[in-house]
Amino acid sequence: MKVLLLAKMDDHDRVVENFAHKFMTKGFEIHVINVVSIPSEIPLKMNGEVIDVCTEYNLSKYYDKQKANNEQLQNFLSQVKTEFKGSLIGDPLNIVKHFVREKGIEFVISGGHLTSHTEDIFSNSFSNQLMQELSVPYLSIKGDEAEPSLKNIAIVREFVDPAKRNLELIQKLQEKLNCRVILVKINTPNSHMEETELRSKMEQFAQLNGLSNVEFLTIEGADKETTIRSLVESHHIDLLTLGHIHRNGISYFLRGDLRSDVLNHINVPIYMY
Repeated sequence: MKVLLLAKMDDHDRVVENFAHKFMTKGFEIHVINVVSIPSEIPLKMNGEVIDVCTEYNLSKYYDKQKANNEQLQNFLSQVKTEFKGSLIGDPLNIVKHFVREKGIEFVISGGHLTSHTEDIFSNSFSNQLMQELSVPYLSIKGDEAEPSLKNIAIVREFVDPAKRNLELIQKLQEKLNCRVILVKINTPNSHMEETELRSKMEQFAQLNGLSNVEFLTIEGADKETTIRSLVESHHIDLLTLGHIHRNGISYFLRGDLRSDVLNHINVPIYMY
């Protein structure tokens, strides 16, 4: 399984590294990159990296930063064999998207941080850009714990279609750590399913995706973001997994994308698939 880790050269990297160590086992091909971001007016290649010869701008400070980051990267995931490890210069989002396509990456990991509703109005977090733009699952690791626990995983989705999904990461975590998986359906006035039908679909979903040690949970809640936040706190969720879940109608018009709000506002590692 090919994995891309984004190292930001900040305090998040230690949490990302320790989290990754929990499931990096045989069968993973690890790629690690750091991207030194540059102003948008500097010309780039098609892969998002700065052009090889740029005489119009003085890029020396960016190359100095790249050199320093490459030195720091030698200590990142030093106990794990990596296929590639390096710092690149250019546009972070385009570099990541090109790297995913070029190397056949199957999921991406990076650190993330919380944002406020006001911040969301004026800017789009990099984590949210990755979630929206990537064609592969994305794991955003937030939290203050240097040694994050991984005992309880919640998978929140509508369970309308109990098909096989891209949950190999969850399977690997269960194999290595015997994590408990809680399948969660949030019933709202506009999204309600009878208990018997829902339980059948949840059981099919668990079987199709090779999940074990599974519990089933139905929650009544008018506001899904608030309900998910309460779920994380009350069930001590260590990893939140979001599948097909959304706001409807006027709620979407007024408040926007539910997955973006959960990603930006809830302080727990989140796996989007």
